[in-house]
Amino acid sequence: MDQLNRVPEVTEHVLSGLKADQHLKHRILEAAVSSPRKTAFRPRTVIALCSLSVLLILLCVFVSGLGSKSPAGNIQVIPAGSHRNSSPVNLQTVIEKASDLIQDQVTEAGNP
Repeated sequence: MDQLNRVPEVTEHVLSGLKADQHLKHRILEAAVSSPRKTAFRPRTVIALCSLSVLLILLCVFVSGLGSKSPAGNIQVIPAGSHRNSSPVNLQTVIEKASDLIQDQVTEAGNP
């Protein structure tokens, strides 16, 4: 805070020999009153922003192009169940195969 109080003394010491005439004072006052200049974009900045915009647009087109390769109207439907009253596995054939296997094992065990 002490440094802020010393600003007038420091500027008086640094600018001790500087004297402004009426023309310079008028220019300073004009610059202070006039609206601040708008900063223009540098050409490199404009080129970089345009390139980035084109790159983003191409990326969006590429990504949307990948998603459209599958036909939109072709929907495959796989039913989860059916209205059949019978089981897809015939219990009688399972019993017959099991009994055949048991018979084979008994005959193999009886013939050493």
